[in-house]
Amino acid sequence: MDWWKGTNKPDQEFLDRMSIEFEKIDKLFAEIPESTDEEVLKVIETKSKTAEGLIKHYLDLTKVLDQRRGDYYKAALQLVAIGLTGLGLLLKFITSSSISLVFLISISICLGLFTMIITAFRVITCFYWQTKSDRYHFLKIDTTKIPNLGNSWEWFYHGVEGLSKIPFISSDWKKSKKLEHDKIGVDGYVSGASFYFENFIKSTPRDLYIQNLKHAYLLLVHNAYKNKFERQLTDIMSKGVNFTFWVVILAIIISLFSRAFLSDIPITAKDETTIPINMNISKHYTSAEELKTDRKPRVKLDSTKKIDSGERRKIDNISGK
Repeated sequence: MDWWKGTNKPDQEFLDRMSIEFEKIDKLFAEIPESTDEEVLKVIETKSKTAEGLIKHYLDLTKVLDQRRGDYYKAALQLVAIGLTGLGLLLKFITSSSISLVFLISISICLGLFTMIITAFRVITCFYWQTKSDRYHFLKIDTTKIPNLGNSWEWFYHGVEGLSKIPFISSDWKKSKKLEHDKIGVDGYVSGASFYFENFIKSTPRDLYIQNLKHAYLLLVHNAYKNKFERQLTDIMSKGVNFTFWVVILAIIISLFSRAFLSDIPITAKDETTIPINMNISKHYTSAEELKTDRKPRVKLDSTKKIDSGERRKIDNISGK
């Protein structure tokens, strides 16, 4: 049985082995009785309601896991923004500063921010990888050939004939062929409706029970995927945070040891011990007369010039003698 969906198919041995498992599942569904007996119907309806409860339970779990995954994605975006901003500011400081203890610690913080940014990018890329539909391996099963597994008609659009014809994505649209696309879309919608309504109207309690059972199991598997996806993001984030912490601590310790054993490394780029002290002493005047006297022009004495007694008296008077 060629039940594989897609052109890239596995070997025939694998297909045959899985076909045996499909036959076992078909036999299990065949054992469910189709009866009008009230007791039989009561048992079927009870099991069907139990499966409905499981459906709601798995849907609630999936919502919680999707919210957690979304929180990791948002946190990663915030870490990228914070990390790039801090890294830019520190690099600007480092490139304009000389070697000092603060300089070395700034480099340590830069290393931490860099590893934090890498961790955030890993979370973002992993999140986008998880959202791709080809991660779900049950989509490889052709439900038209294996009706008891995969996306059944009642719950998922994959199982409704006609919906796959509707051109949903933008690459399917061309202005020159818009009318043709509209016709294909309407045809898929109407044919899908007739298929869906017919199957639903003709459903028996047994059919609804089988549908609920398949739906519950499919959501169980889907929930397992989301749970493992969330664990993967948690693992990436926790390892990244731990690695960032130890990188920063180790770099800071190396910086402190460098400062301790290399005395020529100052604490800051402008060490206070190298600041010159201004030794200029300003003269304070106690009266206006002192200020006036200080502003009088000084007389330059020429030792080579003879000075008579009259000029010497003038000089002595000016100098206050």
